[in-house]
Amino acid sequence: MKKSLIALAALAAVSAASAQSSVSIYGNLDQGYFSASSAGVNSSGMNSNIASTSTLGFKGTEDLGSGLSANFNLLGEISMKEGQMGSTTTGNATTNGQKFNMFNRGATIGLASKAYGSFDVGRITDSAWTTQGSFNNSGMNSFGYSAVNATTSNPGAVSGFTGVANPADTTFSGTGTGTKNGSNSGSAPFNFGSGFSYTSPVIAGFKGSVQSFGAETSNATAASGAGKGMAYSLNYSNPMGIRLGFGHTDRNGNTGATAISLNNFGAEYKTGKFTFVAGTTKTTYEGTWAAQDSMTTTGLGVGYDLSPQVELKAAYSTLKSDLSSANKSTITGLTARYKLSKRTSLYGGMGFGSNTGTGNKQSVYYAGAVNTTDGASMKGYLVGIKHAF
Repeated sequence: MKKSLIALAALAAVSAASAQSSVSIYGNLDQGYFSASSAGVNSSGMNSNIASTSTLGFKGTEDLGSGLSANFNLLGEISMKEGQMGSTTTGNATTNGQKFNMFNRGATIGLASKAYGSFDVGRITDSAWTTQGSFNNSGMNSFGYSAVNATTSNPGAVSGFTGVANPADTTFSGTGTGTKNGSNSGSAPFNFGSGFSYTSPVIAGFKGSVQSFGAETSNATAASGAGKGMAYSLNYSNPMGIRLGFGHTDRNGNTGATAISLNNFGAEYKTGKFTFVAGTTKTTYEGTWAAQDSMTTTGLGVGYDLSPQVELKAAYSTLKSDLSSANKSTITGLTARYKLSKRTSLYGGMGFGSNTGTGNKQSVYYAGAVNTTDGASMKGYLVGIKHAF
């Protein structure tokens, strides 16, 4: 009898501990078909990131009492067509000799307080990049503000716009091609990096974040401070449908001085069935990257809910050189989404682009197979299915 009581007490203790902690699997699956053409070059095929990024994640939280909790988050990108983790954006085991990166989009552990905010450490997501993406006008990775911003924050793609060759800054790219996925960078070094992050609680509609990114310790040729950087953001929203955001981020190059800095602003207003959104990003290159043209991107968009299931968006975005007004890319996109449920939707879209000077931005972001030339026009369309879980 005594042994039975002890066993029941132990089981109750384990159950109580389990009730205070939880682990969940989450993610997003997106598979689409694209077709694009530019300067007589045609391309089509399947892709996993046309409308949204396919991911698989694990997250958990443990209640520590008094409003305090311990948390972790592990998130990796999925290539649906290849059936593997990782991508050419943040690391792929089959390209450029990179190591397999299972949780390339985040690996953090931290503490959170309802009263004082949260603190996370590990491979964190840049808060300024997140703020920028929240004001995307097309609602998809393609045909919009996020598509043109992908060029400005990706050193491997910058030379395609300015016509200037990339320097061999190994802090960011390893070989100058923008494909390294070191501890403090990826091919787009503003997206993810090793460091720590503090996010405040929501106070009167405001929520802020401050982040610090560490040095590239594996780069023996880099000066002290190479790869370090800061990011911060401030976002505001209210019940009247107004949302505002500001973000700043910067990273040091091999010399230990700032090589790239970015500032973005965004605004959104929802009224009835309409949503109006605007965003602008100023990207400046310094030090070892000073040969690149500093650039400004803008995005304007309007969304209309035709019905509870059908969402339509029209987007207009530009990418231009601050040093030469002749270098400019413009993309106009039309997208539609049909919601089969809260988690599953069908989507479609078409985009048209024009380039002047040495601009050669593609209209289909993440489709990636059409090589545009300076001053060439372009067009593309896509269809697909998306499921979040």
